[in-house]
Amino acid sequence: MMIVVVTIATGCSTQKNTWATRSFHQTKVKYNILYNGNTAYEEGLKQIRDAHEDDYSRILYLYPVSNHTAAEAAASQMDKTIEKCRKCIKLHSIKSKPKRDPKRANDPQYKLWLQSKEFNANMSMAWMRLAEAEFHKGDFLGAISTMNYVIRLYENDADMIARCRLWIARAYAELGWQYEAEDMLNRVQIDALNKKHARLYAAVKADVLLHGEQYTAAIPFIKIAIPYEKRKIYRPRFAYVLGQLYGKTVINIKPTLVMQNKFLHLIAQAQNVALCLFTENAANSSHAPNYYTGSRCGTYNRMHAKNKNILFH
Repeated sequence: MMIVVVTIATGCSTQKNTWATRSFHQTKVKYNILYNGNTAYEEGLKQIRDAHEDDYSRILYLYPVSNHTAAEAAASQMDKTIEKCRKCIKLHSIKSKPKRDPKRANDPQYKLWLQSKEFNANMSMAWMRLAEAEFHKGDFLGAISTMNYVIRLYENDADMIARCRLWIARAYAELGWQYEAEDMLNRVQIDALNKKHARLYAAVKADVLLHGEQYTAAIPFIKIAIPYEKRKIYRPRFAYVLGQLYGKTVINIKPTLVMQNKFLHLIAQAQNVALCLFTENAANSSHAPNYYTGSRCGTYNRMHAKNKNILFH
């Protein structure tokens, strides 16, 4: 029995790069260590949502993590995710070059694959989750550093590079480095994003523009992002922010412009609230009052009184 165990362990060493070792370590990454890390990550995101309280007298954050105090609530779960990802990388990264196959010597894809610095196909998931966990615990500089390393590690993967740059842009925006955030977005090759990840661009673009208070410019990107947001729990939030922007920029709602009619009532509701809050008098006031008067203000006053954040949780 001992001989069998030693043989298996040796045969699946990360120092060897064969079909068998790659399959073994890819499976371990996906269904063992990384699974536990993802579970902690999702729990952390929920803790951020639960800790966040929306202030309806201002344009809402597109993502609750922009409330950095709320992000602190997820620190322990995000630390668990980071620990699992680092363990995953340490135990299952395959950097050794494989034995060349003479029959594929003229295959361009094969030659490009041989230039890889990482041969565990699932390791990219661990690196991305690591950086995302750093981001959501409020360690934005750490996330930027990790994403820059991933860009170098996967220098031949255009989709990975574009995704990393989107996350770096978000991190810069959270740090208040607006110029750097917009500059990084300009460096993103949108065509390089595969279909699965293309949705990210619109949401990140909108988020960065909102941080820079470029409200009119953010509107078309939020409209695009709403139906494609992966986490459905954020879609009503996006729709509400869109309505706020319509109200703040005094743009009338046109159903043909809204990509999902089921959110139209949220957009209309937010527009009414925004038109109430963002009047000239309120804008000129150094301290906006807790309650407002006027035909459009009933919705805001009710939401303010009930602290109604449940819609976005």
